[in-house]
Amino acid sequence: MHQKRRPNASLYFAHGTADRQNSIHAFDVLRAELETAGKRAVFQRIADWFLAAR
Repeated sequence: MHQKRRPNASLYFAHGTADRQNSIHAFDVLRAELETAGKRAVFQRIADWFLAAR
């Protein structure tokens, strides 16, 4: 995660709706922290049915 502090890093975060290892709250906190710091990032929630179909 130290790379998120790099000024030119491109950031993309995805979170599965059925993810049991990382809470949706942690995902939202990360999003808020980066937004507050002025970092541009793409955040996407991926539905569990999409992951199960693969």
